[in-house]
Order: sequence, then C-alpha cells, then structure tokens
Amino acid sequence: MLATLALAPLALALAAAAAPQEPAAAVDPEARQVLEEALAATRALERIGYRITRFTLRTDGDAGGLELPAYADVKLRDEELVPGGLGVELVARGTYYDDAGPDRARGFVAACRGASAELLTGGADEPQHHVGDVRAFLGPLLALVPDELVDGAPLAAALEAPELRFEGLAVVAGVPCDAVRARAADGATTRYLVATTDRVVRQVEHERGGVLEVITLSGVSLRPRWGDNAFAPLSGKPVPRAPAAPERRPESGSLLRPGAAAPAFDAVDDRGRAVRLADLRGDLVVLDFWAPWCAPCVAALPGVQRLHEDFGERGMRVLGVAVMPRSGQPEPVAFLREQGATYPVVPAGDALRGPYRVERLPTLYVLDGAGEVLWSGSGFDPTGAEERRVRAVVEEALRRAGR
Repeated sequence: MLATLALAPLALALAAAAAPQEPAAAVDPEARQVLEEALAATRALERIGYRITRFTLRTDGDAGGLELPAYADVKLRDEELVPGGLGVELVARGTYYDDAGPDRARGFVAACRGASAELLTGGADEPQHHVGDVRAFLGPLLALVPDELVDGAPLAAALEAPELRFEGLAVVAGVPCDAVRARAADGATTRYLVATTDRVVRQVEHERGGVLEVITLSGVSLRPRWGDNAFAPLSGKPVPRAPAAPERRPESGSLLRPGAAAPAFDAVDDRGRAVRLADLRGDLVVLDFWAPWCAPCVAALPGVQRLHEDFGERGMRVLGVAVMPRSGQPEPVAFLREQGATYPVVPAGDALRGPYRVERLPTLYVLDGAGEVLWSGSGFDPTGAEERRVRAVVEEALRRAGR
C-alpha cells in the first residue's frame, strides 16, 4: 500500500449580467458551508486509513521534496496519547526520497504512540532502527498526518479568511469533491477539495510566495481494519523495498525548439485507434508526455483538460502520451479518466521519448498544422503563467488558420 512521506502540495466562470450588480461578496456562503461541514467531519474522526501523496513545486517548474507514497493508519486524539506527543497513534509504511533524488530512495516503517516513536528505514544501506522521543521524528511523522486531520485548525483558520470562494466540483482520485479557495490577509491561498460524501478533505493545495504544496489523500477508509499487533513495536517488521532508481538515459540536449520539424510517429491510443502525425496534418496538436506516478504531471492535468475543452472544437487535438512506466503504478488510462481527463491517450508511448527528447516530466509540445513545433516546455508552473502562455500560442495559431 502506498502514500507520500514529505520531508521538507474547477474554477466556475460566471457570466456577467447585463444590468449593473453589486460587487461579489468576499465570502461566498456556499464556500463557508463546505468548510464548516469539513471541519465538523474532521472533529468527529476517531480513526482513518489513507494513502497520502505530498509534494512541493516552485515557480521555476522544479519539484522539491518530492517523495514516493506510503500508507498510514491513524488513531486520532486519544487522551492518553496527547501529553508530550502528537495526539495520534500512527503506523505507516512505504517508500520515500527527498531532494537528494530517487537514487537515494528508502523504504520505511514508522510508528508513534504518545511521546515515543520509532522509525525503521532501509534502502541501499542496511536497515536502520531508530527509537526515541517523538520530537526527534516530527518532520516525517507530521508529514504523514496532515494538520487538517489532527484537529482541523487550518480549516477553522480558513473560515476566518477575508476571502472565500466556491469553485464548483472537482474529482480527486475518483472521488467527487467540492472545491473552495481561501485567501488569507497576507495573500497566501489554500484550495480545499472536500468529498461530497463523507465531507473529509481529500486534497489541500497551499500556495505562498511562489511555492505550491499539494497534499492528496486517496483510498480513504474511516473504519480501517487493524490487527491486534498493528501498533506493536517495529523490531522485526519488514521494511518495504525501495524502488529501483529510474532509468538513466543519455543526455539528448534541449527540447525541440519552435520551428523544428516534429518527428513522425505511429502509435495506438486507448481505444485501439492508430494515431499518426501524418494523419493530423492541418490540425494543431498538443502532446502531453506524462506518467501517473509523476506528481507534477498530475498537477498539470487539469490545465491540459482545459485546453481540450476550450479549443477541441476549433481544430486542436490533445494527445496524452504515457511514458516511463514504473512497477506498481496505476494503469495510465484508468488513472487519467479518474482525474477527469477526456482526451485520447497513448498508454505505451516510450517510443516517442527519444525523438521528442523527453527527459523531464511533464513535457508539453504544441505542433502546428504543418507538423512543426510551435512551443515546447517541461515541468509544471503552479502560478498558471505557463498555461496562459500555451493558451496564447494556441489561440494565435488558430486565429491565423481562420478558426
């Protein structure tokens, strides 16, 4: 089972009425109601199990503190656990890596009860067993238990924010959610995605000073099945194997530049249809190279879907290209559909990596109707500036084509 250990993550367009209106209220009543229900659901939690993915992104497109998933079972706010501790009883297992990169990936098992904690790690080195005061492990342990679950304090603070906006429905790991954005007085923004069913927060997106932190919960169980020894000492428990280091490909230089001829390809999409660049001549084409294990790729998917929805009927084709598969990753097509994407995808697209010089994920190309590169870029920009640039390129190309 998987979730992320971090050591360091649908706007509604309202048509303007013809008649003058009063300025929109800074606090949307519907947004307030969603957060109040989320806070009540959080305070009612006694135990929960989940996969957690946690990562940070910077405005330069690089990912920092990106870790692989872990699974956590948590017992919340047991009175005898609170003094000197975290107020939770926790057991978690998985794999992680920090800014040192995936070559330094380690498996881990973590547990805490009251003021004591254990951390068992392994990887390229021999397993190491650490036992001590919980304060020595606050970084990794707190990363596994979001504040929104412990006491709901961030939700309570969000209710006091000067600006609350309801942003409609979104989907997180297949779960329908209400999206609410809170803007604090200092300009920091937090977007909460709250499940429409149990009202437990499924995703938190916190942006401050050009840094975006995203925390995602999936596979949530409010009645986890714990064995009798679930929270027993860790000695002797197996440590998950760290994932293999990613394939090292020879450097192939920068991405194809605007004006370069796009390499021909012959692939098969998720419906079994042949997809050839030659058959797409005359249409604008967006190629999104991504992988389901890549957190920045997942963060970029809504923007790619917006391109598909906004320009698809004007002669622009979006094609997802799943690359760099890893053992245990979700099936690409099913995962993409769970995220709400409706455009075609090539589920096995590694043959396109070399010709398109794809070394980082996500990588996006915009090709014109003559099969030349109009735009290329790698990484994810949480500010939305890169998405706006891509949209401007597409809009201008369609305008020149009379569409």
